[in-house]
Amino acid sequence: MARPPKTWTDADVRQFKQLCGIMCTRAEVCEIMDLDPKTLNKLIDKHLRGEPWRENRRTRLTFEEAFKHYSAQGRASIRRKQFEVAMDGDRQMLMWLGKQYLGQREDPAKRDATPSTRNGNSPLTASRDAMRAKFKAV
Repeated sequence: MARPPKTWTDADVRQFKQLCGIMCTRAEVCEIMDLDPKTLNKLIDKHLRGEPWRENRRTRLTFEEAFKHYSAQGRASIRRKQFEVAMDGDRQMLMWLGKQYLGQREDPAKRDATPSTRNGNSPLTASRDAMRAKFKAV
C-alpha cells in the first residue's frame, strides 16, 4: 500500500516561513521539518504558489524564490540591529557600515604611516629603546 501524500497544515506553513525568516538553509529546513528536499519543493509549490506577493502564480514556486521572499524580514532585522549598534557608538560597526553603504575605504598610505622621531624611528621604537637602556643601567 502506498504512503499517503505529505501535506502541510497552517502551522507547517508558518514554521517554514519562520525558518526562512531566520535564514535557515534548505538542508536545515528539511532536517527540522523531517522532509526530503524533493518533498519540500513539492510542498512549497503546493501550499505557497498562490501567495499574493508572487507576480506569476502559474509558474512553479521554488525554494529559492520562497526563501528570498521570506528571509527578507530577517535580513532587515539584522540590518536594523547593526545600525542600532553603530548609533550606540560602536566605531567598528560604523566603519563597516560606511564601507558597505557609503563606499568608504581605508587609505593604506595613511594607515601605514606612523609619526617618526628625529632619528627616523617611530615613537614606539624610541620608547622601547629607552626602556631597554633604563633596564640595562640597573
